[in-house]
Amino acid sequence: MIDKYLDTRPEYEFTTTDCITHEVWLLSPEDSGVVCEAFEKVPSLYIADGHHRSASSARYTQQLRQKGAAYPSAADYFLGYLVDEREVQIAAFHRLLKSANGLDLKGLMAILSTEGSLSILPHAQLPTKKHDIHIYMEKTWLKLSPNLHFINDQDPVERLDSFILSDLILKPVFGIIDLKTSDQVEFIPGNEPIQKMIDAIDSGKFEIAFLLHPASIEEVKKVADAGLNMPPKSTWVEPKMRSGLTIYSLNE
Repeated sequence: MIDKYLDTRPEYEFTTTDCITHEVWLLSPEDSGVVCEAFEKVPSLYIADGHHRSASSARYTQQLRQKGAAYPSAADYFLGYLVDEREVQIAAFHRLLKSANGLDLKGLMAILSTEGSLSILPHAQLPTKKHDIHIYMEKTWLKLSPNLHFINDQDPVERLDSFILSDLILKPVFGIIDLKTSDQVEFIPGNEPIQKMIDAIDSGKFEIAFLLHPASIEEVKKVADAGLNMPPKSTWVEPKMRSGLTIYSLNE
């Protein structure tokens, strides 16, 4: 069905300022019914992005129901963009620290060398495998491969690189307990060029950059299946639909 529509001209098509083209096709009533029947057989959906928006939509409807008065039927739904998990692209969120907490490169290396295998990289590069953490400080690139006994592979959250970085380095070394409230950390999505992080450090605005390997969709699903939460800023998910591309009125 999707292929059939893709062979026709979309109802809406435009390109945004970030050079991303968005196309929208409208399904016929008959095809809409077929899609609904097909999704009745899907056992579960995972919210890869937009969990705050979906939660606020659900809370809004709960408030309307508690009031007991009639409300528009549209309020029982919220807009969603469904993507085949095979087409979901997940990038990491990297961390920039404003302060090295008084440590210079030599001091940081001394601490990290006790946490795993530490080596100097010849040039800037993103981590190529799970659990490798790349670090940029004082115009030097480091690679840390944490000792395996620091990694709890039995826990779907604690096995994530974003958790390992916080638990092994950010909390004990830099005193960053809560990433949600700390003003010492800035997050850079993995779709940004690595040069952006280099410039941020070299300019003196930040002192250390930590680059992570992205989580897989399987890891995200395991966290959800266990009823747990991903650490803050663990995934940058694409494709993203433009906010406001499709809307409806709750009064209609």
